[in-house]
Amino acid sequence: MLSRSGIAHLVLVLGIAALMLALAACTAPAPTPVPPTSAPVVQPTTAPATGPTAAATTAATKAAATTAPTTASTTQDLTAEATFYKGKTVDFIVPYATGGGYDQWARVLAPTLSRLTGATFVVKNVPGAGSVVGTNQLFAADPNGLTMGILNGAGVMQAQLTDAAGVQYDLAKFTWLGRITTDPRVITVGAKGKYQSIDAMRTTTDKVKFGAPGIGSSNFVEAALIISALGIKNADLVTGYDTSEEADLATIRGEIDATPGSYASKLPQIQSGDLKVILQYGASKNPGLPSSVPMLTELPNVNAQGQQMIKIALALGELGRPLAGPPGMSPTRAAYLEKVIKQALEDPETVALAKKQTLDVLYMSAAEMTKLVKDGMNLSPDQKKVLKDTLAKYQPSK
Repeated sequence: MLSRSGIAHLVLVLGIAALMLALAACTAPAPTPVPPTSAPVVQPTTAPATGPTAAATTAATKAAATTAPTTASTTQDLTAEATFYKGKTVDFIVPYATGGGYDQWARVLAPTLSRLTGATFVVKNVPGAGSVVGTNQLFAADPNGLTMGILNGAGVMQAQLTDAAGVQYDLAKFTWLGRITTDPRVITVGAKGKYQSIDAMRTTTDKVKFGAPGIGSSNFVEAALIISALGIKNADLVTGYDTSEEADLATIRGEIDATPGSYASKLPQIQSGDLKVILQYGASKNPGLPSSVPMLTELPNVNAQGQQMIKIALALGELGRPLAGPPGMSPTRAAYLEKVIKQALEDPETVALAKKQTLDVLYMSAAEMTKLVKDGMNLSPDQKKVLKDTLAKYQPSK
């Protein structure tokens, strides 16, 4: 029998030996990789390993398969969705009458989407309540992938945030398919109108008439916020026009003094000299405008509450013109539509047609759009109150 000192000596020797073996393993050169050959891989025929290690490996493999689908699987899913659309009819809802910018975009995209999918995309105009009626219809549609629509991002969000009458949708539940564009925004007056600058509107005590489509439109929201932010006294906001183009014609005729809206939509009248831009707003200055046209964010004498209104207007404007499907669409079907929408917006024929109609693409993915909507719906209670109180001042009249 070993003595205590002998046992201690034996343990020390064994420990040193184990340490030397470990060091040798760490410093040993890595095996030279064997180049792959064309020979098929033969699966092992031995019985699978058992025990805790095997169980842990199997669980990890299953978890990886669940959380990280293969590219092949995704491709197969999208191929199946492509097959689904062949020969189908897809309703493309536009929440405005024919002739406006939203209708233009739908009719530019529909032929290309039809060509790429083998389906027939039919533009369906559903005007009313500043786009709320058409938005409600899209929200209530069957989520089978055969209905999609273009929305007025700012208009429908403010309508929901302010509990506007008639809203039956929830933006957080739509299946977002991406954003086509967000337009540089402007306020225009008639070339022969009474007011030829934003300063003239801010200093006058006379009536200043702004015009916009219904109270759910982005033009209405922007006009109400800008009028209040800049302290334009005795302002009136005339609503009820079917499209922003109709409001622009009323401005040219002198029936109203000014209209906000998309620079691209107004460009033909601006170039012809019928409309004059007196204010611009958006993420950056519009290079197509003279440097003398002021930016909303650079105007002097705007108080703290006015600055808050301007921030809300700009945030809502970033939503632009998104595309969406009803709530509950299949994720793979939505992914397929997002893919072909992006392809359509990059298609040379579509790009040429859009450019001919002065329509610019500022694309945003479905994931980015989903986040933008989520952030937009998280206005602070104070911001919601400012928005609601401001819009409540202007009732539809025409």
